[in-house]
Amino acid sequence: ALTSWYDAKDRISNPANHSIDGQRYRDWRLPTQFELHEIYLQKLAIGGFLNTAYWSGSEYDGLYSLAINFLNGNEPAFHKFEDAINVRSVRTF
Repeated sequence: ALTSWYDAKDRISNPANHSIDGQRYRDWRLPTQFELHEIYLQKLAIGGFLNTAYWSGSEYDGLYSLAINFLNGNEPAFHKFEDAINVRSVRTF
């Protein structure tokens, strides 16, 4: 679902937004830019991605956060309040 950066953090923390298995865990978070890049490199093996941008937890400055476009690997910055893009959470390990 398309969401702002701040709403993405709220959605990730809501167990109802995870699979039955995922609901057992409470350590979900946005991936760092580095982690998201690694996920992009393995997107075919992982599966389930759209050819669109995904939020990272890496902030660019107070108003922007970095993302990765899963169509071409570009790493744009989006406005955390005004832009709505996709989110894929990861767990702490």
